[in-house]
Amino acid sequence: MNKTFLNKSGLQKVAENVNLRLKVVSEMPATPELNMVRMYKGTDTANFKKGHIYQYNGTSWTDLNISSADLIYNPNAETPQSGKAINMAVNKFIGDNTELIWERKTWNNLPSDFGGYNIWTDGTNIYFSFQTSQVVLNKETDTWETKTWNVSNLKGQYVWYDNDNIYYSGDNAQKKFNKTTGNWESHHWNGRLGNQWTSKQLWFYNGNVYFSTNGGEQYILNRATDTWEEKTWYGTDRFDGIEVWTDGDNAYISSGSTQYVLNKETDTWEPKTWYGLTNFSANETIWSDGASIYYLNGSQKYVLDVPTSTWKPITFSGLTGDIYTFYLWIDGEYIYSSNGNNASRQYIAHRTLNTIIQ
Repeated sequence: MNKTFLNKSGLQKVAENVNLRLKVVSEMPATPELNMVRMYKGTDTANFKKGHIYQYNGTSWTDLNISSADLIYNPNAETPQSGKAINMAVNKFIGDNTELIWERKTWNNLPSDFGGYNIWTDGTNIYFSFQTSQVVLNKETDTWETKTWNVSNLKGQYVWYDNDNIYYSGDNAQKKFNKTTGNWESHHWNGRLGNQWTSKQLWFYNGNVYFSTNGGEQYILNRATDTWEEKTWYGTDRFDGIEVWTDGDNAYISSGSTQYVLNKETDTWEPKTWYGLTNFSANETIWSDGASIYYLNGSQKYVLDVPTSTWKPITFSGLTGDIYTFYLWIDGEYIYSSNGNNASRQYIAHRTLNTIIQ
């Protein structure tokens, strides 16, 4: 799992260009389904305004504060029509079941071995780091420009984040990024874990950072002292950090037929039942764009419906061939897929919200 762009809750909110497909009605349904969305075109009433978009929350309709005046209409439809695409930029997410729509993206000066796996950010800039290829993205020109660091052969895959700090753990090196100077400085960790480990075994949940190996090494980071302290789990302690993932509320272990959910009140890993996809491993297959959680493993593509614990097949329109989580990255606004420095393997994604297709 590429954890580069996941915040401490395991998810990151991003603003996106969203392709909405709306059902336009003169009267709101008498027996609406949960999360149903409708645009109202009837006469203004005390509860509904013409041209406004509403979502049913289970007890009442909520005005999403998106009016028809805010929309950029499909060129094939001068006014909103049922089933017609309506494009607009939004900063909030509606619904859980989404579909990513991909199109080609052009970059300038792509470095060799370019891919999402080694892209990282300092919160301001986006970097690609892999051995001798060290570049920074000029967002104005979509150009990857040469970047010189005070250390050599960095690999973005080993960069990780804890609150406001940025660390590097890999290739027998432990470093901390100094945002003021823009330099990487040597860093020493305390505790029995020592300093010969990589970020691959780290996982983040409920505000904490953990280190886990299936050999029984289990640690929690004491931030105040930079000390890795031994951690006791119940239910199982034989799991690797790369097999742990979170939906923002719960933490899970997924390793083939072994599926657990963490009872955070008792620190106990309890058996977990999934639907749609039942036997899978989280090792570099589960990824979040901040709105949805995906299982991506070559030709297998699923999105998680969190309330029902169901993995549903998903189509990535416009993106041909197999896809893996280590192709994907986020710049804080858009989602990208990058597989090598071939221009034909560069894509940018937009989202269709299937929950409002009625």
